[in-house]
Amino acid sequence: MIIRQILGAPLAGTLKYLNDEYSFIFEPLHLPELAHRSSGGVTSVTIDTLQIEVGVESKEALYVWGFHPKNRWINSDLPIPKRTPGAVIFDIKHDLKAGISIPISNAESWRTEYDSSNDWLRVSFGISADEHLIEIADGILLGEESGELTSVWLNPIFD
Repeated sequence: MIIRQILGAPLAGTLKYLNDEYSFIFEPLHLPELAHRSSGGVTSVTIDTLQIEVGVESKEALYVWGFHPKNRWINSDLPIPKRTPGAVIFDIKHDLKAGISIPISNAESWRTEYDSSNDWLRVSFGISADEHLIEIADGILLGEESGELTSVWLNPIFD
């Protein structure tokens, strides 16, 4: 899926992993800011059941949420990622419709790695040496290489 970075600030809030529900939620700090970024409604770009929430009109990636069971995670040593704060736009040619998600075509080949020493997760289809990480929201990074979405990095609070 094609993405591009634009000027912008990460969405302030808290990313949580709900252990009893096997899922991520994002609690925005300022609801008016989220409402402004998501005018026209929201939809999702999905990696299986993990969802990247996207503003319908802006096509801006807002945050990540969704069912993502820990029993599928692979224990791994992950570095604390170097990232650039910003915003990401999905370069989708057709108009988006609120509530109608767009699946990533190779979602079955994405895997989740987790480092319990720093609580970072990387959801990706492979390791990319030239990946550029953009922090779109507190605790949420999107990886990009040559304009392609290559990974989602998450640093949740476990609840």
